[in-house]
Amino acid sequence: MLVPGLIYANVILNQFYLYGAFFWDIGAFAGLMWRRDVWLHVMPYWFQGSHHSVHLMPLLSVLTLASWYVPLSLPVWCAFVLGVGHALPALGAFWLLTEGLGLRSGFSLAYALTASTLFAFTCVPLSIALFPHFEVMMAGGLVLLSAAVALAHYKRAALYLLLTVMIREDGGFH
Repeated sequence: MLVPGLIYANVILNQFYLYGAFFWDIGAFAGLMWRRDVWLHVMPYWFQGSHHSVHLMPLLSVLTLASWYVPLSLPVWCAFVLGVGHALPALGAFWLLTEGLGLRSGFSLAYALTASTLFAFTCVPLSIALFPHFEVMMAGGLVLLSAAVALAHYKRAALYLLLTVMIREDGGFH
């Protein structure tokens, strides 16, 4: 998770400090996940009231409350959270390769590390890198959910489904 997490976090930080954001969303999402109240009240010119009136995102409420207790600035907190979100598919792929296929030692472990890292640079995480949204975590959550089902870890699958739905109300139904 470290390699894709750091690379994607760097992309986010570049949007704040170097190149500028390609869309205004990065500032809005960073503002939502950094030192807001649990209801995610937003500025009046965006939409009225709480962000939860548009999408129910309980995990975002947890993250915004956690941001009060971490010694990070708004851009760094946003980059950290989105970096983790982009790295989650690598975790699911690594879990499948090591536990499902038994790639646990020597060359096979190096293959599992490489393949799972490269997996984090495909599909949704790669396509959303320049248009960063908190919802990228849904892709990782669903990869973890699929891995848990494939490995017959049904309690973990239920946990990953719950966490994916907590990202956004439609997260478990994509």
